[in-house]
Amino acid sequence: MGRAHGVISAVVCTADRQAKLKRLLASLSAVELRRGLSAELILVNNAPLNDLGSILREAAIHLQMPVTLVNESSPGLARARNRGLLHARGAVIAFTDDDCIVDRSWLANIWGRFVSEPELMGLGGRVELARPGDVPVTVRTGDVPEQLSTFAGVFGFMHGCNMAFRRALFERIGGFDSDFGAGSALRAGEDTEFVYRAFRAGARIGYEPSVLVWHDHGRATWRQKRTTLNGYHQANGAVLAKFARAGDAPATALLRAVARRPLDLLRRRPFSVLEATRAWYQLLMFGLGAARYRVLARHVPE
Repeated sequence: MGRAHGVISAVVCTADRQAKLKRLLASLSAVELRRGLSAELILVNNAPLNDLGSILREAAIHLQMPVTLVNESSPGLARARNRGLLHARGAVIAFTDDDCIVDRSWLANIWGRFVSEPELMGLGGRVELARPGDVPVTVRTGDVPEQLSTFAGVFGFMHGCNMAFRRALFERIGGFDSDFGAGSALRAGEDTEFVYRAFRAGARIGYEPSVLVWHDHGRATWRQKRTTLNGYHQANGAVLAKFARAGDAPATALLRAVARRPLDLLRRRPFSVLEATRAWYQLLMFGLGAARYRVLARHVPE
């Protein structure tokens, strides 16, 4: 992959959600680019039997950037994102999902933060609900810029539907681990695993609230929220199991902290039964995720 300064690549992976994809493309057609900045769109079709040609032809009339359509026949969001990386030319590579709507300044604000902070390697942005009736899950609504400072802070620091990284970071630590993410054996966590690996390698990671997308995740009930959170907790357990298995001290310490938390809560506050019950449940989900990683993950590089 050749370098291209002044170019930002937007990578979108899609699978069988044409209606939402059309809405995302409409929002991308309205993005504003600052002078000296150009953009490209890499659209990865992870359901190649569906022809996206007509959708792209319609969108291309309004898009202010070239579009590259590529297919990834193997299911899995991490594999699709890695396929997109192979075709991206930008010095900065941004990711959003096909069920999102991007702000007009999405790409310009991403680029501006990287230009103003040369040591920054990764950036997460604000994620708001697209529909007020949906439950507040897979959102990140803080309005103050932050910098990732601890391994514990990795979890939930950024969401895969609104994140960007310098190309140099992928060249340094590799792409996404296909054991993780939607469509994989572990179902989620490819974004968290990558951020953990980047932070472990010493990369500077930030959060910028002006980098905004709206997420139309479609989960409107408590049961759907619980199912989603269970998946995230299991994925987090799997991420920690991966690094602890490799001898990573922070991951081992975090797993031990999760295991101790229910009893620690009861020792400090004997009547905090509800909080302790929640901690026990989180421990169960982490344990299931760790077990799934040991059984299902390939444990070999791609």
